[in-house]
Amino acid sequence: MTSVTLCQLCIVIKHYREPGQYERRREQGRKRKTTRNQDRFLVLPALHRRTFTAHDLQNDLRVVHGIAVSDQTVRNRLWEVNLRARRSLCAPHLEVHHKRARLRFALE
Repeated sequence: MTSVTLCQLCIVIKHYREPGQYERRREQGRKRKTTRNQDRFLVLPALHRRTFTAHDLQNDLRVVHGIAVSDQTVRNRLWEVNLRARRSLCAPHLEVHHKRARLRFALE
């Protein structure tokens, strides 16, 4: 075991706290199945066509880029850019007599 002086430790901690001094090494962790271009290919249609599901985007990626990923991977890529799953809100259709009744109630 090598001995580290307090001064050396302080220098390392100081450099670690400064932005841009230390970065995560590329070799660590699992390799990504998709590239940045493929991630962008998933995000753009999700923004433009809000009704697309992860399964639809997965099929598009398979057809265009020839890469097979799970729909969970697609969801993870969308989560990385803060795109969350949500349900569209459907309000009941108001007929003319409903609108008149609401106006009458508001005026009273």
